[in-house]
Formats: sequence, C-alpha cells, structure tokens
Amino acid sequence: MLTMSPRKPQREEGSGNVNAEDAQKLPWTASSDGGGAVHKSWMMSYWDDLMNEEMDMRHAPILLPWRIGLFLLTSTITQNMNYVLDSFATMGYLSWTEAQQRQFYSLCYNMLYLGPVFGLIVDMIRVKRERFRPVIIIACVINAIVCFVCFATKNIQNQYSSVLVLVWIMQVATMFIYMPMNAVVINYGNRLVESPGETSARIGGLMAQAMVWRTAGSLIQTIFYQFAYGNPAQPHVNNRWMCLIAGICCCVLILQVLFLTKRYYYTDYRRVDIRNSEPVAFYRNTLNVTKMAISPHKEAFGGKFMFTLCFTFIYFMLPDALNNTRFSFEYQFTKTFSLGVSQANSILGSLGALLGALAYALWMYFAQRSESSHGRLFRANPLLICLAGCSAWAFGTFFHFWGVLGSTNNKFNYKVFIPIESVFVNACLRFAFMPTLSLATMHTPRFYETAAFQLYSVSTSGGGVVSSAVTAAFMSSLGVTTATGYWKALPLFMVFQFVPAIIAPTLPKFREDETLPVAGERNQSPDEEQAQGQELPTANTKSVDVRVV
Repeated sequence: MLTMSPRKPQREEGSGNVNAEDAQKLPWTASSDGGGAVHKSWMMSYWDDLMNEEMDMRHAPILLPWRIGLFLLTSTITQNMNYVLDSFATMGYLSWTEAQQRQFYSLCYNMLYLGPVFGLIVDMIRVKRERFRPVIIIACVINAIVCFVCFATKNIQNQYSSVLVLVWIMQVATMFIYMPMNAVVINYGNRLVESPGETSARIGGLMAQAMVWRTAGSLIQTIFYQFAYGNPAQPHVNNRWMCLIAGICCCVLILQVLFLTKRYYYTDYRRVDIRNSEPVAFYRNTLNVTKMAISPHKEAFGGKFMFTLCFTFIYFMLPDALNNTRFSFEYQFTKTFSLGVSQANSILGSLGALLGALAYALWMYFAQRSESSHGRLFRANPLLICLAGCSAWAFGTFFHFWGVLGSTNNKFNYKVFIPIESVFVNACLRFAFMPTLSLATMHTPRFYETAAFQLYSVSTSGGGVVSSAVTAAFMSSLGVTTATGYWKALPLFMVFQFVPAIIAPTLPKFREDETLPVAGERNQSPDEEQAQGQELPTANTKSVDVRVV
C-alpha cells in the first residue's frame, strides 16, 4: 500500500493572512470599505478573470486552453479569408504589363522574408506590458478597412496602382495577425516548465494542439469557400462579397481578442526601467554574440535555436515529390474533375492535414505523461521524433508512388484514388512538419518568441524554394519528367527523406534557457530579478515522500 505524505506548505505561519488572500480571490465576493462582503455581478467576475495577470504556478501547462484554441481557429479563418482579396485584386492580372506583374509579385508575395524584422519590432514594443493583443487589434482594423473599401468600391480591380497598394497593405496587416498566433502559444507554454531538464514532449504537444486548432480553421474556411463560391464561372458568392465577409471576420476577431481571451496570455511579467528594456537587452545580446560564441564557458544567446533552424532548412530543402511534382502529375487527371469531385478533393486534403496534426498531438501527449511519471525521455528524443517525421514523409511519397504506378493500369481508377491520396499525403506532410516545429519552439529565446517563429517560417519557406530547384535539377539529371519516367525518381525521393535522420542525433535534447520557472517551486519573477540583481534560485521544495507499507 502506498501512502504519500503531503508536501509542507511554504508558509506555515500567518494562516489568517492566507485565508484573507484566498477570500480576495473568490469571484463572488469583494471587500467593501466597511469590511463587509458585497455581492459581485457575474459580469464583473468575468471581467476580473479576463484581466487576471497571474497563471497557476503549481502545474506546467499540458493542454492548450480552449480560449487560445478558439483564438487560433478564428484568426486562421480570418487570415485565409483575407487572402481571398488576392483573387479579387488580380482579376485583371493578364492585362498588366510584364513589368507590372513582376512588381506586384515582388512587393506583395515576398513579405514573408521581412517577417523576422516585423517580429522583432513586436517583441520590443509593449503597450501596458502586452505585446500581442495591440498588434492583432491594429492589424484587424486595417484589414477590415481594406476589405470594406474593396467591397464598396466598384471596378477597383481594374486600377493597377490602387490594387497594388491595397494588396500590399493587406499582406502586411495579415502578417501581423499571423505572427502573434504561434507566439501566444509559445509564450504560454514556455512561461512555466515541469523540470529544468524537460524535453520537447510538453511544448511540442502544445504546439501540435495549436496546429490542430489552426488546421480546423483552415478546414472550416475551405468548406465555406468551396460551397459558397461554387462554380468559378457562376459563383454563388463572388470575390467582392467575399471581401465583405473577410472584413466581418476581422471585426469578430477583435471582439474575441478583447472579451474572450485572458490578459495573461499576452503579458510576460516585464516591468522594467529603460536600462533593462527589451531594446537595450537586445543591444547587449548583439554585442556579446561574438564574445560568447568563442567563449569555452558561455554559450551564445540563441545558439541552440539557430542550430535547430539550420537543421530545419536542411530538412525542407531536399528533393521532394509531394510538394513539388505531385500537383503537376495529377493535373492531367484533376482538370477533368467535376465541380463536386474538385470540392471534395480540396476538403479531404484539409481533413488529412487535421488528422496528421492530431496524430502528432496525441503522440506528444502520451510521451509527456510517460516522461513526467516514469522519466522515459526516449519518447521525445530529437532523433526519434525526426525519424518519425522522415518516415511519415517517406510513407506519403510511397502512397503517391503507388498511385503513379496504378495510373498506367487500365483496371486502376486513378481519378478515384486521388481524393484518397489527398487525405494520406496531407496527413503525412503535416505530421512530418511537426518535429522541427516542436524543437524550434523548445529552444525559442525567452521574450523573443515572435521574431524566433518568423525566423523559423523563413527557414521552412527558404528550404521549400531550394527544394523546388533541387527537385527540378535532380529529375533533369535522371532524364525524367512528370509525363515520362516519373515513377523512377520516386524511390530515390523516399531515400532522400531519411537524410535528416543522420544529423538528428546532434540536435540539442534539452532547452537552452535553464532559468525558466519550474512548476511547484518558489520562483522569482523577472521584476524581482531586476530589483534584487539575483539569478533565479534552484529548486527549494521538498520532494514527495513515498513510503511502501
């Protein structure tokens, strides 16, 4: 029989003060000036709960709060609806000159590579100790105005200069909606850890849950757009009305951010003077990069994160068929699809991505439970999760290879196989995407979550650009195309998917910042660190006494 002696409280004296503090936290009572208790309305209690800046420091977060999940779902729908403006604005694309087409593409479709700069600005500026909520609200207001202008103004798509300005503003504003999405999750998950030596299982599970919510938003938007737009020749809801819907989505997101998410999702407990502000801290870290890089005792700030980014770039730059050649090969079959089959194919692809993210989230959840209860770290080892991602990617390529071989068989109906392939391939791609995201999240430098995630996005996007060129060169060297001999390249693509597993054992297994607060310990906030000039103390709570009777 197991009996557990309760942990001693941190304060054994002053129980009256403790009870008084607990009474103040009750949502239905409040102390009046005369010392009595007055009833507090449900609206005031709800507002106090939203404005609460303290999180539960007894347990590290394992499950993503539904408020953050709903925020991710709504913001993803809003983001995807805003991109409908591209289709509306480029209706006269073919009538533009070649110089105008290049100008439009370079200004509007390459904003991702400025993301780290924008993210750094978000991380350095605070409005009442909040980084993310003011940015989201301002971006939504700007996007809503742009969408309403496009809806209210007729024939604006025929004016190149107006289209260029509006689409550029929309791209920048949408980026400022997209950037805080993952930064909120990283800030929430990395604020408190289970132990100084935890692996990526817990934070990777949180990011996978966030990806489930985001993919669910993409699925909902895909279903709505496919059925609302319908036939491109005679749409039920044309792109002009889609702009109105996108503007309404921006307004809904503003209300949700203001009245449905808690304040501590956006704060980071940074009350500092000008000498310890974020711009000054960033300047100091930049000056010390070279010194710490060559120091045998200190590690450069963000060194493990940058190493993870290099691995991510290699992970996505290898030759690949699923992202580069599959659509070209399938086009000869999909161009004859009926409207219903095309809609089903798009929806099934989004459903497959949702299943892939859900599978990874469940894996990380059970890995975290095993890690916290039994100390089995191998389940979240970088080599293992990267090997699982490589295997999933290779399995998706094999499924595509199976379909390519069957397409030459008259008894094999490849048109029926394509929607099934969309589910499996997108599930494998989303599962393969998650390991690098988990590792990058674990090593994200504290208080630089937005800039760090944008660097990760640039790394994945840049790797994809290189992969497209490498894939074309590889197929050219083999003398094959998507029309002739395509199947010969697919087994080699599967072999290339396992190359990152050779580098994976060198990845850091534990997080870089060992000063993060640990659940259940008496940890100082950054405010106390700044005031006392002391480092965070080590664990000082007594372990649970377990006796066998």
